[in-house]
Amino acid sequence: MAFLSVTVPRLVPAPFSDSGEGTATDTAVPLLLIAAVLPFFDCAQHIGVVLLRGLDDTGGGFGVTVVGHWLLGLLTGLATTAVLLLRRFKRGCGPPELRSRPRHHVMGAAQASSRVRPSQSEELRAPGRA
Repeated sequence: MAFLSVTVPRLVPAPFSDSGEGTATDTAVPLLLIAAVLPFFDCAQHIGVVLLRGLDDTGGGFGVTVVGHWLLGLLTGLATTAVLLLRRFKRGCGPPELRSRPRHHVMGAAQASSRVRPSQSEELRAPGRA
């Protein structure tokens, strides 16, 4: 559908126009071009967010996405966030001197108390043994 919208833009809205006037078709052609391009930027933006999650950088992806969607609008925002997220991923995977400092995982108290030390696990398996 996107290929037809780009190559032969007047063919797609023609069956929906019942009059011989081209006003509806003239209005539909630019909207169909936007609709044809939108999924590419949307997919690139989603791929960028997922790649950053793999680098344990969820805050950067969230901030870029919020700014892009709320301040720039849908198509421009998706295109901008896609470029920025993929650029941020490239920086995170570059040479060590260009990477930002790695983030250290801070373990919460609930997670720390749920961990079992090896000596505790041995006691749990064989309670009668010393």
